[in-house]
Amino acid sequence: MRLRLAPLRVVLALLFVALAGCVSSGSRLYWSPPPVPALCAASSNPAKELLQRAAVADGLNDPTAPELYLHAALTAWNEIEKSQNNCANCGEFPDSAETYRVAVGRFLETARDQGEWVAGEGFYVSTSQGRISIPIQPHAFAWRADEFQELHAVGDYAAPSLSRRHEGFGLGAPVVAVRHDSPALRPGDRFLPPTSYFAATAILRPTKHLDGTPGITLELWDPQTTRHVTGPAGEIPLATDISAPMAYREVERNTPFDPFEMFVYPDNNPVTEGLYLLEPYQPGKIPVVFVHGLLSSPRTWIDLVNDLKANPEFNTRYQIWVFGYATGKPFIASAAALRRDLCEAVSELDAEGYDPALREIVLVGHSMGGLISKLQVASSGNELWGTIASEPLDNLKMSDESRERIREIVYFEPVPFIRRVVFVGTPHRGAAVATRVVGRVSSALVRRNPDDYEKLREIIADNRGAFRISPWGRLPTSIDMLEPSDRMLQATERMTLSDRVHFHTIAGTGLYTLGPGKGDGVVPLSSATHPVAESELQVKTTHTNIHRHPESTAEIWRILSEP
Repeated sequence: MRLRLAPLRVVLALLFVALAGCVSSGSRLYWSPPPVPALCAASSNPAKELLQRAAVADGLNDPTAPELYLHAALTAWNEIEKSQNNCANCGEFPDSAETYRVAVGRFLETARDQGEWVAGEGFYVSTSQGRISIPIQPHAFAWRADEFQELHAVGDYAAPSLSRRHEGFGLGAPVVAVRHDSPALRPGDRFLPPTSYFAATAILRPTKHLDGTPGITLELWDPQTTRHVTGPAGEIPLATDISAPMAYREVERNTPFDPFEMFVYPDNNPVTEGLYLLEPYQPGKIPVVFVHGLLSSPRTWIDLVNDLKANPEFNTRYQIWVFGYATGKPFIASAAALRRDLCEAVSELDAEGYDPALREIVLVGHSMGGLISKLQVASSGNELWGTIASEPLDNLKMSDESRERIREIVYFEPVPFIRRVVFVGTPHRGAAVATRVVGRVSSALVRRNPDDYEKLREIIADNRGAFRISPWGRLPTSIDMLEPSDRMLQATERMTLSDRVHFHTIAGTGLYTLGPGKGDGVVPLSSATHPVAESELQVKTTHTNIHRHPESTAEIWRILSEP
């Protein structure tokens, strides 16, 4: 029977915050599409007049609204062309671009709502001249055209995990594109999440068919890699909103992050576990793998990912991968899962070794995620097994399946294709808070799979005297292993790290910490530093904010900019 958490939540909530790596900026969660343009005094501007007529139809749910918005957008396009041709300094941006942006955004919303959108193809719009086809034409994306399954024009939004909004004024209407589970046609597609959300900018462009008749194309541009496009009369900045997909994802899912549930029941974890790619695999781009911390999830990286994706140079050189895991499990088990996933991904993506970028992988680990990252580039020797048993693993009585499972966790060599590791608030020598009441109470709450306990009891019973029994009398949790006196944690500190890997440290100094003093409120500075680190930055902030802090973003980009 499941432990009832409700009575404990109020008592433990503040205590869990001390250990948590989750994010919460305190902002409310909402998403609104571009609003219907407000009615105002009559305008002599043709595009604005059409926009006003479209707004009236839109407000009345008139089916002619999409056609009117389309006409307003095309008229504004012509006005932008005239403005560009006549301006003294064509670097100036035409006023008609705002009318164009609003008209395109409202066209996308109203035409979709009236069922005139066909996923992966485009719009089929009913007009006074008959039904017209407006195909989509993606540019500069790693995504296929058939993966643009939904388009949502960007209006206003906010999300608790998102502190900053990266947007830019220009030509077009920023949109969020949504891709649902699709056939795995490219290498690595199985590592994509079931639903992906990505930024695009929509441009409705007048074109001509092969027979010379006029037509319209909906161009979709990737704002992460494209900042200027050819407008009606020359180069023009592209409108951008890099942050919108992250907010839209949270609003659409509307699933509160529950650190209690996923920590206490690690074998029934509701978040996505394992390695996954934010975008399709792109040869030539170095993967940066983000590994979250205790009582957290991949969502904790939203601010950092948002900042990096707003950097065109980052998007040109790097691709983002994320590793999710149930944080109540021992972190050495999660480290084994990451090793397995990384090896499978690289083998599938580049079995012949043609892509040198896949031999330069970067790991960025926050809190306990830093320990998991460190174990990817360490030689275990007999350090871990020596803390568990006094007899060689091969001499013990157990099933082949159990033996191999244990071997995968306790015996390993550095993953050969990792070249850089960034530790962010990482407790290399433990966190004293884990030894206090909060650590012990929260660790005792963890409910593991009963089958695991039964197998453990059987193995111990069949090999009496061979095991060094845990002082906890149960399978260790991640918090147990963060105690400075924990034998396994001390064993990880003694391991030899690969001399082919570059190491970097970002440590918090915003609060005094239980134990040795100065630190980030959870991890003391004496534990967050590491002697092999080539660089070290101290940020005056807390443990739950260090991986989201602008100084940390700047430092990570500095590190990634190194040759």
